[in-house]
Amino acid sequence: MNVHGRKSVALALVSALLVSSPALAFNKRIRAEDREYPYTANIPACEDTGVISKVVGRFEDRERDYRNSNLSIVEVRDVRPVAFRPNGPDLIPRRYCTAQVVTSDLVKRRLDYFVVEDASVIGWTWGVEWCVSGLDFSHTYGGRCKGARP
Repeated sequence: MNVHGRKSVALALVSALLVSSPALAFNKRIRAEDREYPYTANIPACEDTGVISKVVGRFEDRERDYRNSNLSIVEVRDVRPVAFRPNGPDLIPRRYCTAQVVTSDLVKRRLDYFVVEDASVIGWTWGVEWCVSGLDFSHTYGGRCKGARP
């Protein structure tokens, strides 16, 4: 192949890469509320009793079923919102929260959690993900529950 032929092949390869590159592709972000199957961004507040009871119940289920422990959350206090939709309006709406919990061994721990729209078992309603600092033995949320924060 001559020099002109190699240049043509190289130019064709570079052009193909540029056209198929996601960074250069047209990327019009669509707000979650404007999609064909829209989100409403109507999710409960951090201090909502349904949210808190879901976290407490799931904590107790996990302790009983997976850790063979009867550790429970006996008090939830200092509930505070951390962020609402910090990743932008085009992603699934989330509300990030933090609180302090006292467990049945009388230890105060940090609770980080987030409420996600349409994240229940079958997507009918909101769901909640949570992490109690010092009790994430499988490191699901990384060190010190970083993955449960924005």
